[in-house]
Amino acid sequence: MSTIRRRARAGLAMLAATLAPLAAEEFSMPNPAARALPGIVGRDDRVPLDSTAWPWQAIGRVNQAGGRSHCTGTLVAPDTVLTAGHCVYDRLANRWLEPGELVFVAGFRRDTDAGYGRGKTIRRSPQADPTAVTADSIAHDWALITLEAPLLVRPVEVRP
Repeated sequence: MSTIRRRARAGLAMLAATLAPLAAEEFSMPNPAARALPGIVGRDDRVPLDSTAWPWQAIGRVNQAGGRSHCTGTLVAPDTVLTAGHCVYDRLANRWLEPGELVFVAGFRRDTDAGYGRGKTIRRSPQADPTAVTADSIAHDWALITLEAPLLVRPVEVRP
């Protein structure tokens, strides 16, 4: 056998020995814990928060009537919720939602909440475009939902 062939075979054997563990790792079954917590680096020291304690109770869900979708909202006054502008837009019907189609549930966590209220009015940025996803459109992606009645939840203070 020629020297070139022997060296080529030795090189291929070394390459195969080097790549075999990598291939085994790549095609092995993934660790279920790693799959369940994507993006967590290091020890997972998260703990559930008490959604009935302040300030977490002022954060909740903005539910669209019929349960078709929901977003996060924050109570910023006893009767006012701040949420994303695209959350008050129905993409399926291609229209802005009416206030009465929205219900804010404060401190929502599974089957508990700190109170809820139906929308009475909606104020959104005049430049809002719920179909745009650009860096410029983000500044206009907000809405204020005034509720029919104030909630008995301490709101989160908003500073200018």
